[in-house]
Amino acid sequence: MEVTESNFGIELSLNVDLSIGYKALMFWMVRAKENLLVLNPSIFAEAASHSWFVIRLGIVEFWLRLDLIGYKFSPVDYQATWSLDHYDRFCQSISYI
Repeated sequence: MEVTESNFGIELSLNVDLSIGYKALMFWMVRAKENLLVLNPSIFAEAASHSWFVIRLGIVEFWLRLDLIGYKFSPVDYQATWSLDHYDRFCQSISYI
């Protein structure tokens, strides 16, 4: 390997990904011989980081990598269940994760 000016120095890369999304899960199920409709919409925010730092000293390189993947926050997570056999039976909850 030829040692040149580009083989010496410090390099830093910081990459951050932010995303906001939603999902709306709805399904039908039978429990204790009762038809139930289940609804679970949620809003979420995710963040990830893929960063690195390198020190180059000729033919030697020192790397420090930091990957933070999958931080997820759900400020609203709504869950509801309705009985399709008895419309007066209804259950719901709201939470955050």
